[in-house]
Amino acid sequence: MSTVALTFIVIAVVAVLVVRFLGWALAPFIGNIIAGGLLYWLIDALLMRLPWTMLDAIIVALFGVPGTIAIAIFRALF
Repeated sequence: MSTVALTFIVIAVVAVLVVRFLGWALAPFIGNIIAGGLLYWLIDALLMRLPWTMLDAIIVALFGVPGTIAIAIFRALF
């Protein structure tokens, strides 16, 4: 078995365990945080340079996608 296949299997097992143990109530919240981080990365890579700060990390962790959009608008205007 190759390392890539083993990596995907391990990631799938961990994802199932995380969803099972955290419950369905927290899964959308965690998904929003991950989506906010991905959106931050995409905005940084494609649209404008966003220097990653600790405050940005806290805002993305607390608010997810809406927080990322607010950061991008704030940085674009100021």
